[in-house]
Amino acid sequence: MYNRKSKVSAWLAIATALLLLGFLILLPFLQYKTAEGDGLGVGIALILIIIYGYPVIYLSSIPFIIVALVFGIKMLIQQSRKKLISLNVRMLITSIVLTPFLVAGFIFAGGIAFHSVLGLFPIIYAVLIGSAYAAGIIAQLATIIILKKSPAEDVPAVTE
Repeated sequence: MYNRKSKVSAWLAIATALLLLGFLILLPFLQYKTAEGDGLGVGIALILIIIYGYPVIYLSSIPFIIVALVFGIKMLIQQSRKKLISLNVRMLITSIVLTPFLVAGFIFAGGIAFHSVLGLFPIIYAVLIGSAYAAGIIAQLATIIILKKSPAEDVPAVTE
């Protein structure tokens, strides 16, 4: 009964995790567009982006991916109201705590991703990830509120 109310939050968490995983796989293979006038300055900037941007985005994305997949799958299976609230609260905490690190990673790694030979694809993909991430946070908040306002589970009386 309560599982239906939590499905949107669970599917958004799983979808965001998979989109983020796809971006992490794509990131090392992106090639930067170079021009004839690009020299030592651009090379140093690319090295700094790779040194500072990649670890930040990977170190913040991997925990989110793991937590989102585990909690998302548990939310799809779970039927208990209390446990669904707990899973959504923990997923919300994870999302909010990792948001600044993910944003910083996207800012640092954006130098390569947004100027790659793939054109607009990395930009659209990053916007899609950001939209799914924000929608996931909103869905988690709404799910928590809906589940807390739902009537408590019927506990069968124990008779001897």
